[in-house]
Amino acid sequence: MRDWHCSAVLLLFLGRIAGISGITSGLVSPTPGEVPWRAGFVGGLAAGGVVLALVYPEAFPEEFPRGSVNYSARWASGGGRYSGSSCTSSHGVCGISRLSARSIVATITFITSARSPWWSCVCWGLK
Repeated sequence: MRDWHCSAVLLLFLGRIAGISGITSGLVSPTPGEVPWRAGFVGGLAAGGVVLALVYPEAFPEEFPRGSVNYSARWASGGGRYSGSSCTSSHGVCGISRLSARSIVATITFITSARSPWWSCVCWGLK
């Protein structure tokens, strides 16, 4: 299934937007009755990654990036999820498909913010 298929199924059957950060954080501080579908969604993501690694291992890099830029990007991504009240999966996949102006602006902001440090590193020759 493609991302939008999974998002459509979640929206159709549970009335929920597929925001991965929000779904995962709901497992950390659970609301009664919310855990089964959230665990199934996150488990499905993990299982999909495992199956892909077994069937098509070339899809993954031999060595994952390390270093301060990588950790800074992870921290900024998590911080952006909380300050923007959502994540790129819910804004980018679901919000844009609903032609939500807020989601379009948020997605452009996320992408620009993510690429800025990368371009700085490329221009300055940092790794």
